[in-house]
Amino acid sequence: MRQLRPNLASPEELCTRVRRQAAAGYRILAAWRGEEAVGLAGYRGQENLVRGPFCYVDDLVYETICAAPGSVRNC
Repeated sequence: MRQLRPNLASPEELCTRVRRQAAAGYRILAAWRGEEAVGLAGYRGQENLVRGPFCYVDDLVYETICAAPGSVRNC
């Protein structure tokens, strides 16, 4: 998440913000390669009159090595 939000001063600040946003339904989903997280998505369920219920992605980050053509199979 540091790649996406470099303004956060520490892991503790990230945890504090995630806990506060979790009260409004924010969740984090991780993609793992072995014991290493190679992607993160911060999302929340929402609903409005136009779309009805939907998933809104606030944050999306992944290791750049996983973005190279053909590398998805290895990530």
